[in-house]
Amino acid sequence: MEVVDPESESCQVGPLIEEGARASAFEALEKGGGRKLTGGRSLDGEGFYLAPTLVEIEDRNSLLAKEEVFAPVSALLRASSAEEAVGITNEVRYGLAAAVFTEDLEEAMSIGNRLEAGLVRVNASTAGVDYHAPFGGLKGSGIGSTREQGLATRQFYTESRSVLLSP
Repeated sequence: MEVVDPESESCQVGPLIEEGARASAFEALEKGGGRKLTGGRSLDGEGFYLAPTLVEIEDRNSLLAKEEVFAPVSALLRASSAEEAVGITNEVRYGLAAAVFTEDLEEAMSIGNRLEAGLVRVNASTAGVDYHAPFGGLKGSGIGSTREQGLATRQFYTESRSVLLSP
């Protein structure tokens, strides 16, 4: 992943918002357990850059497996089956987005319907949004059942009012 100034068109990862955010990410990495596969270090440059980090986790209850770090940090947990993967995913108290990678559409739909996430993408990254699809999280992510974007935008940004006239 290219880590560059966010004004660059090739930017995939920019800096964190402030030094405190980067320090929090390092603290999560320190406390999170697991084996760092790549990243986990500051990068040179103006700003609070952190190299994209991938950590292999064995303990499903570790901090990195359960908490949002809000930094370019991802935990990798192995699952022996799709059922176990769904279980691991649904144990987390957050549910903004999830992804399913498969060539089997029926399996994708079956798994997608069981994942506790506001957005389930098939064969695509969880980053980014489709402006035509309603977006919002479940559980501790986002602001509850509220959805914005797509047709749901109208409900999100409007208030219904009835005015009855009697002659």
